[in-house]
Amino acid sequence: MKKLVMVLIATTFMYASAFAGENPEFDVVGCDADWYFSNSITDDVVENVLDSADNKINEFSDFTYAPYDGNFKEYFTQTAGQEQESVCFPGYMTYLIDAGNSAEYKWRIVLQQKPDTDLDISIRDCVQKMNSFSPYATTAYEGASQTGRYKWPWGTSVWTASANPTITAKALPGEYKTIGFPAAGFYLDARTLPELTVVPLVDKLYTSKALWEESIVVAMPETGVLNGMGETQYRLKQGDMIEIEIKVPGSNTVNMSYGAESVALKYVGIYGMFYQGASCVADAQL
Repeated sequence: MKKLVMVLIATTFMYASAFAGENPEFDVVGCDADWYFSNSITDDVVENVLDSADNKINEFSDFTYAPYDGNFKEYFTQTAGQEQESVCFPGYMTYLIDAGNSAEYKWRIVLQQKPDTDLDISIRDCVQKMNSFSPYATTAYEGASQTGRYKWPWGTSVWTASANPTITAKALPGEYKTIGFPAAGFYLDARTLPELTVVPLVDKLYTSKALWEESIVVAMPETGVLNGMGETQYRLKQGDMIEIEIKVPGSNTVNMSYGAESVALKYVGIYGMFYQGASCVADAQL
């Protein structure tokens, strides 16, 4: 009898898993279906995600004008300066901070699905040497670079960890929040690569290069488990928000720029656990 019960339980779990359904998802500030890095940059994976969503939730992903609890769900802010076209990505508008100056960039992004995995914070870079005007050039005054790195006049490449930007990420509750999820939210933990040790994602240094994409793995929070800052975590659900802040220090050695669509959240979501906002399909380049 006990064996029969165990078989029934195991079968139930197998069928529940099989029919639950999971699918890849990404979220950005504004209209996901019109994300610059899915249209202007060749990315077949992103295009497949957009094309395969059965109910096209990414076409209803503009939360920038939908306030919740008196605050806008999605936004991008910065202290770098005036908007200008990116030298790395033609037609993409960004905000440049030059070497020797500091700035802060902040993204708040709504999760359109309930995550079933860790989340990746993907950051699209545009990093150049001082006085650079092209990421592809080869002279001493032009060309791509790496944050925290500079060269002596005789050509030696120097690395200074403290000259790199820092990143902080926290979770904020949405309309379908897990019971107990505080309005102030909680900080997220990151998994280091390699080794996968967990560290609190609060003012942590990271480095970026040229026009490549950096990926920071965020451990999926579990309800009741303490994070690296000693805060109680809660399971993320559709409609919850992730806030990412990047701070560039005054010791910055390069020119770097970010825009509203430079940061994306990538994860596997639970099918059926959707959250839709305003329609943006009229602006989408599908």
